[in-house]
Amino acid sequence: MAGGISFAIEVDDNKVRLMLDQLPKVIEQKLKETIGELTNELLPMVLAGEPVRTGRMRRLTQAFVDEGFSKKTGGHWIRGRVKVLRTVDANVAAAAGALEYGAPGTRRHGPVEVRGYRRRSGVVRKYERRRPKIRAMFFMRGPMRMMRPRIEARLQAIVNDALQARNFR
Repeated sequence: MAGGISFAIEVDDNKVRLMLDQLPKVIEQKLKETIGELTNELLPMVLAGEPVRTGRMRRLTQAFVDEGFSKKTGGHWIRGRVKVLRTVDANVAAAAGALEYGAPGTRRHGPVEVRGYRRRSGVVRKYERRRPKIRAMFFMRGPMRMMRPRIEARLQAIVNDALQARNFR
């Protein structure tokens, strides 16, 4: 708590969140601009690390800056994210998640059992398929981890400058 304003900076593997109990307009505008700049810096780094087979995932990868009000904490938040969008015909976001985080691989062995089910054309009996072994690519979390110290420093500097200048309202 400094100068009547309490704040917390959370930098996760895939997002940056700055939470303030009271968000003065001057600080809010500077933070939103800075988070937008940082998110736009992150986007090309993520795109460079993404796999390119058809290019669909790269076309659906976008940067967003969101803001809102948390019912749980009662505070205003601003968030910058880079994410892969879903599509109607195929869930490219799920594929991106599998490539980002990987699949079981060496920890689990043997085939995967698929339970039987019904569909319009008839009954499908249970069967086995091979277990996927996808190595985690870290194309989203890797760039975010590299930028983490710079992000925290820039956000901290904005809040500190505003508190020293006492020019918030």
